[in-house]
Amino acid sequence: MASIQDWISDKYHIDDKAQVNYINKSANGIVNGAVNSLATTFMGIVQFFILTIFFFVFTFFILYHRRLLVQFLLALFSRNDNKRVHAVIFEVRAVINSYVIGLLTEMGILIVLIFTTLFILGIKYALLMAVLAAILNIIPYLGIYTGMLISMIITLANGSGTEVIEIGIVFLVAHFIDSNIILPRIVGGRVKINPLITLIAVLIGHLIWGIPGMFLFIPLTAIIRIISEEVEELKPWAILIGEEKKNK
Repeated sequence: MASIQDWISDKYHIDDKAQVNYINKSANGIVNGAVNSLATTFMGIVQFFILTIFFFVFTFFILYHRRLLVQFLLALFSRNDNKRVHAVIFEVRAVINSYVIGLLTEMGILIVLIFTTLFILGIKYALLMAVLAAILNIIPYLGIYTGMLISMIITLANGSGTEVIEIGIVFLVAHFIDSNIILPRIVGGRVKINPLITLIAVLIGHLIWGIPGMFLFIPLTAIIRIISEEVEELKPWAILIGEEKKNK
């Protein structure tokens, strides 16, 4: 250490005291950066769990007071429109059910795709990683990367560096297939939204509400499509959001 300090002093004209001060400042900066990163990560995790709890609470109360909400919607319109309002409500319920089925279908496809590929490559805990990735993928676009990171850490502790790289490639390819084929066509198709609007809805949902918005904006867009189909002035928007009808 003394030799290095002497060499730096002779080469760059920085005395020992200045070198020690620089090292102390650098060490303090690294420690402060690490503490800030840990605090930010912790707050993000806490915020995620709080939002998740509120999501389930809101869902419970919406289901519990569903009849009250229906009466409220009927009261907003004249009695002559009650039949149309009922039709819209039933169609919205069917679309939401289809959206949930679409998500479950997407999860099943991802499990089979990732598990089969990892099993062929001889990766340990392939089924666990596939199920974890499919569950986290409920969070569009971001969840798959979280699953990839966790799977790479597990493999790094039990396997080789080559297997870690293979897992990264498998997850990236699965994400590409999911975001460009499975999500727009299967999930978007279930709610009768074209793939372009599906991707735009996910991005706008993320910008407005973060991760919950990415999850909720697809059925919300489908609801907008249903309402637009019933309102004459909004029908052009229903055409833009809905699936393209092929001319026979």
